[in-house]
Amino acid sequence: MLAERNFRLQEAEKLINDALKMEPQNGDYLDSLGLVYERLGKLDQAETYLLQAWQSIAAGPILPEHLGLYFKRGKLNEAIARWQEALREGELCAPIDVDPAQVIRIKRKLDTASSMVAR
Repeated sequence: MLAERNFRLQEAEKLINDALKMEPQNGDYLDSLGLVYERLGKLDQAETYLLQAWQSIAAGPILPEHLGLYFKRGKLNEAIARWQEALREGELCAPIDVDPAQVIRIKRKLDTASSMVAR
């Protein structure tokens, strides 16, 4: 929750690492730690944990959105692919499980990256 809110990231990092000691393959924890590292600007570490999470989490829009960290790494086409996937995954979810704000946020990111590639 702290990572999602971009709040007390060092504390979030410690808590998530403690949780990973108990459940090292927990995809949700790996995703959260990747998000913390992305928000701290530690993009190599973020990518490592997000890709590990990718292998262990069922489909859904959240992880592909987080893998949009490729945008920050200058890998625009990879970011676009992940955000497109996030939107497709969201379409497969039950409507009650879809956060309209997340859909808008992903579409904005996708538009920005697509216009940069077009230039």
